[in-house]
Amino acid sequence: MKTFALLFVPVSFVVVFISIATAVSTFVADSKKVELPKYSTTVELDIQAESDIMKNEVYSYISRELRTLGDVEVVEDEDNAAEWIIQVIALPTKYTDGQTTGQVVVSSLVLQPLWADRLFIAALWPKIKETCDEEEIQLFTRQMQSSCHVGSHMVQSGNSEELQGLCKSIVTDFDAEHLKNAREFHQKLTKINLSIKTKLKLLPKLELLLEKVRAAPSNKPE
Repeated sequence: MKTFALLFVPVSFVVVFISIATAVSTFVADSKKVELPKYSTTVELDIQAESDIMKNEVYSYISRELRTLGDVEVVEDEDNAAEWIIQVIALPTKYTDGQTTGQVVVSSLVLQPLWADRLFIAALWPKIKETCDEEEIQLFTRQMQSSCHVGSHMVQSGNSEELQGLCKSIVTDFDAEHLKNAREFHQKLTKINLSIKTKLKLLPKLELLLEKVRAAPSNKPE
């Protein structure tokens, strides 16, 4: 009778099935407990101003705001090491006679070096290696290190006393327009890598358990 069909399932099969289910649930639970690597990035500041005093003020204001984000390190221009470049020009406005008006204009430009654009590299690099010789690859690499995407451009103006607030706006915009997307992409990519590693780690155990299922003797009555 159909109601007694489960009585003929081999006991060894049930044991192995429970083992598989336990192994899967254990790996899933462990993967959820894993703390994903946090996003971090580097920023270079290129500041130009009418005076060294204003230049130092702008650098200090922006670098301080960037550090408050928690995942940004301000670096100097060493071998094109920064993943982002923020170029800022700060100038006081003047009357025709040369006297300052008490107002300042701040222009900011966000750049991303091509080598730091992970999506660009992932899409283009395999084609480069496939179609170019060594000399062409070296040329491309040099050009890539000195080339940038233009991210965003912003021009602001205000009283001289508002310079700190204008600098804060630069960082707020940079965080919202660029770092937010970069963090989300990092999290998605990290989760995908973790999922692949978990599956690869789990696969040998599942194969071993399945082999036990295939080799298990049947206890079905004759």
